Amino acid sequence: MTAATTPILAARGLTKRFQGLVSVDRVDFSLPHGEILALIGPNGAGKTTLINLISGTLRADAGELSFAGKPIGGLPSFRRARLGIARTFQVMKPFHGLTALENVTVAALFGGDGGDRSPAAARQAAMRWLTFTGLGKRADQPAEALGGPDRKRLELAKALAQRPKLLLLDEVMAGLHAVEVDEVIELVKAIRNEGVTILIVEHVMKAVHGLADRVIVLHHGQAIAEGNPATVFDDPRVREAYLGAKAALSPTGHTASAGTGEPLLRIAGVSAGYGRAPVLFDVDLVVRPGEIVALVGNNGAGKTTLLRAVSRVIAATGAIAFDGEDLPPTPEQVFARGLVQVPEGRQLFGRMTIEENLQIGASKRSDRAAVARSFDLVYGLFPVLGKRRQALAGNLSGGEQQMCAIGRALMAAPRLLMIDEMSLGLAPAIVNQLLAVLDRIRKEGIAVLLVEQNVSAAFSVADRGYVMETGEIVREGPARELAEDPAVKAAYLGVEAGA
Repeated sequence: MTAATTPILAARGLTKRFQGLVSVDRVDFSLPHGEILALIGPNGAGKTTLINLISGTLRADAGELSFAGKPIGGLPSFRRARLGIARTFQVMKPFHGLTALENVTVAALFGGDGGDRSPAAARQAAMRWLTFTGLGKRADQPAEALGGPDRKRLELAKALAQRPKLLLLDEVMAGLHAVEVDEVIELVKAIRNEGVTILIVEHVMKAVHGLADRVIVLHHGQAIAEGNPATVFDDPRVREAYLGAKAALSPTGHTASAGTGEPLLRIAGVSAGYGRAPVLFDVDLVVRPGEIVALVGNNGAGKTTLLRAVSRVIAATGAIAFDGEDLPPTPEQVFARGLVQVPEGRQLFGRMTIEENLQIGASKRSDRAAVARSFDLVYGLFPVLGKRRQALAGNLSGGEQQMCAIGRALMAAPRLLMIDEMSLGLAPAIVNQLLAVLDRIRKEGIAVLLVEQNVSAAFSVADRGYVMETGEIVREGPARELAEDPAVKAAYLGVEAGA
């Protein structure tokens, strides 16, 4: 194989485990010079882990990785950067206290290709890439003064200043408005025209369709499809990975019946974000007593951010009312009012038992008899927890951990339960069990706001639903109607409605 035909990057059997969980499972692929390869998949599919394996942030447990025909699996990240592999990060962390120019100059000082790394040359290169990314006029501004879109551009400029041959872009479009997405699409095309090969992890499907020569789809750590965007998005396995299996619909025989009366939770005109990076834009949503309401959308749409705003974990503008009164300002007060969140990723105390984790949920309650009834409720809903109550939470399966996380929230005697990504990383049979439990929770008089990426699972049990895309609600209505709405498919897969 000649240098011209040797792929710039090749992986064979690449595998990474975290405490028994296989995040990347025997992945094979190659990336030719000059190509834009998109790596997509649902939340938790293993995409960022794969990026970390390529950049050297993580080491693989098995498999081979080569760059320009030479093995790099044993090299630390800085050596890979010197070879010509640069990356951006999902969470933007510029050097605060430094200007935009100084941030990029630091990156240029440690760039690849063996070129001139003197301070003067680095500063000159930094200015070139700031201008290239549209930040030339903001070069002397502090990095922390930049808004979200400009911080994305700063991330790109820092990566480009390292003079990469291969650029790894991790969700560079996340949180951007449509016009801003179009601008970054054109910027990425210009980067490719500079002779840089690109591997992009992205959930904004408009960008995938507009940029990718080829797409690889990961699901549960495995590559399930590969090809051009049109072929890949028409693959039934891909549609099932993003939208859920049709067999998952109505697992409990639940018949939706809209809640009645005034809203228990009313969200009106809520906007929020992180620092100067906006994520939510004028969101309206209601949950009525006795309802299960599903909030669905692709990863990065803003679903978790909305829950954090409601829980008062992050600041937000707009109005949030609970049971007709303004929501109190602190998470502790929100919790005390009966609005309880089950966080994404469970977040259990792994070295504590199931029963000890459940007791934490009831730590603010003084009525021992009522707490005992809550234990009975939880163990009745999840018999396996009752049988294993002295087992350490860290030794539980993923499904058992999710049961414990929901149980811990129920121990707080909530009036509204907010569940974030309930199906994440779970087998379909376990998801169906949990959906059946949600219907039983509703019958206990507890309303549910279910934030979920698996649209079929969410709409199978919900009364009503909302579809979120890039920080905005783009659809709402009865869950069964939304389940068949072509616009929902468009929000997930970036295809035309009705396609």
